Amino acid sequence: MTLASLYVTICAACDARSYRVPNRLTLAALAMTLSARIVTSITNSESIIGTLVGLFFLYIAWFADFMGGADAKVLMALWLVFPDMALWVTISASVVLYWLTQRFVFRMTARLPALVPTAFGVWMYVLYRLVQP
Repeated sequence: MTLASLYVTICAACDARSYRVPNRLTLAALAMTLSARIVTSITNSESIIGTLVGLFFLYIAWFADFMGGADAKVLMALWLVFPDMALWVTISASVVLYWLTQRFVFRMTARLPALVPTAFGVWMYVLYRLVQP
C-alpha cells in the first residue's frame, strides 16, 4: 500500500515539474500490477471481470481525451492495486478540492497537474486504511 503511494508521489512530482510522466514509470507499473492482479485472481479463484471493466472505462476516458495518457496509466495501475471505491471517492474529492482552490481562491486558471491531487488522495486513503481496525 505504501509502495503504491510512493509510486504515485514520484509520478506526481514528474507531472508537476514537466507535465509529463515517463513511460518507463507508467508502463512498468501497469505491467507489474496487471500480472499481480491476474495471479491473485487465479490463486484466490476470484473473478477479474470487474477489474477489467474498470480498466476499460479508464482507457475510454484516455481515448476520449478526458484525461492525459500518464494520468490514465497511473490510475489504471492504482485500480489494479486498489479496486476499492473508497479510494476513488477520495481521489475525486482531492481533485475537485484542488481545482476549486486553484480556480476560486487563488484565481488561477493554470493547467491542473492531475497527479498532484491524486497523490494526495492516495496518501489520505492509505492513512485511513492504516488507522482503520
